[in-house]
Amino acid sequence: PSSRTIRITREEDGGVYVAPSHPYNAKGSLATRSQTSYRGELRAVAHVVTHAIQPVEIVSDCQAVVRRFEQVLKAATRNSRPPPADAETDIWEVVEARVANAPPGFFTIRWMPSHLREKPDAARIAIAEGLVTQDDIDRNDEVDALARDGADAHRVPAEYRIIAKSRRRIAD
Repeated sequence: PSSRTIRITREEDGGVYVAPSHPYNAKGSLATRSQTSYRGELRAVAHVVTHAIQPVEIVSDCQAVVRRFEQVLKAATRNSRPPPADAETDIWEVVEARVANAPPGFFTIRWMPSHLREKPDAARIAIAEGLVTQDDIDRNDEVDALARDGADAHRVPAEYRIIAKSRRRIAD
């Protein structure tokens, strides 16, 4: 089967972009108290690995998630367990189980620098070095837009954020 390249984002919410108007494009809130970019990125990876029906290459702009996923892939090829995850074990357990049960080579992952559209000099260098293509940059912009839409769907009202910050200062 042919391989699909899936772009995922490093926003507070997860976003998955395959192609324009593709049914597997996805966005969503983290639905948890832990609203970190790492968790959002990882949720996007989990979405890809739980919904993939053909081999996929995941392209991510979060180095920490890429490195951990590479450990998971390596462990799966040796039929062993990867080192324990430092954070977000609830999601990593889902990812690890799916990867362990997939055929070898079903999932691949590679890192790309983020926000290259905003850094034209860095983009030219990354393209010249073969790290990314213009298509990678375009798709990363699309997935960032999906993630922003997901984040906007559950914005916390400003007054609640102010109250929460005040409570943290009092507690410190």
